Amino acid sequence: MSEAQKGLLFSYQLESATGPFEWHHLQSDLPQSREWMQNHGLHPGVIEALTARETRPRSMAFAGGTLLVVRGVNTNAGQDPEDMISLRIWFDQNRIISARRQNRPLMSVYDLSRTIDAGDPPESIPALLLQLVNGMSDRISSVIDSIDDQLSPLEEDNGHTLAIRRAELVEWRRQIAAIRRFIAPQRDALTAFAMQMSSIAPDQQHAFQQVAERMIRFVDELDFARERALVLQEQLNGEVAEEQNKRMYVLSLVAAVFLPLSFVTGLFGMNVAGLPGTADPSAFLYVCLGMLASAAFSFLFFWWRKWY
Repeated sequence: MSEAQKGLLFSYQLESATGPFEWHHLQSDLPQSREWMQNHGLHPGVIEALTARETRPRSMAFAGGTLLVVRGVNTNAGQDPEDMISLRIWFDQNRIISARRQNRPLMSVYDLSRTIDAGDPPESIPALLLQLVNGMSDRISSVIDSIDDQLSPLEEDNGHTLAIRRAELVEWRRQIAAIRRFIAPQRDALTAFAMQMSSIAPDQQHAFQQVAERMIRFVDELDFARERALVLQEQLNGEVAEEQNKRMYVLSLVAAVFLPLSFVTGLFGMNVAGLPGTADPSAFLYVCLGMLASAAFSFLFFWWRKWY
């Protein structure tokens, strides 16, 4: 490994059957990285592509080489996986320059670095790229499997309250949408990249096509997870509506029972002459008994009609 200068995270001098090649990995949002690229003769357009603030997955022939921009899930401790990290790669016949912004390492890059340090380097530039994109795909697959595993308990309820299930569902729907936002164009980018790499060995070209097809499956799995989340959302909305209807039904029954009682109390509460029983000490008892009989009759009537 070369000297650890700021901006340049690591460099390797590797050997292939066709000659030596280099791999340089940089943190591109540092001024020293741009200076390093200029000193190593990179085309200004390549420098802009590697240091751009915002990128989407794409693949294109550019400045005598090929530019590949991909996204990997953020598996750093305490980070959200859907906060996907952009990896920008430019390569020609004898060197690869990869870059990522901010202080967020992409674990698949460092997995490959550790493999090289352990004495098992890739045999060529296409092999190195293949290991990179395969490593990123493996981690994306793990996150998608995790989403699937987390949706199943929500579908089965498992004693969670409606509020908890709805909050968890909102979080998973947000994560699905965020990951799919980059996986869908990444599928197209890797498909185009596999077609552009027609000059490499047939087995490697086939391997790149398999990675592209894997991205297609990831999109299908995310679409299926999104459909499951939508169905579950409808189910939860139905459960909420059912709970509300039950409460409104109970309130309606209570109001129906007390309606005649309210009428009686309102009628006998009028301050006008001529009300019956005003001079009879037993009148209040008779009125109370009549109100109890009215309430009992209402309950029996509701029971007979099977309204509760």
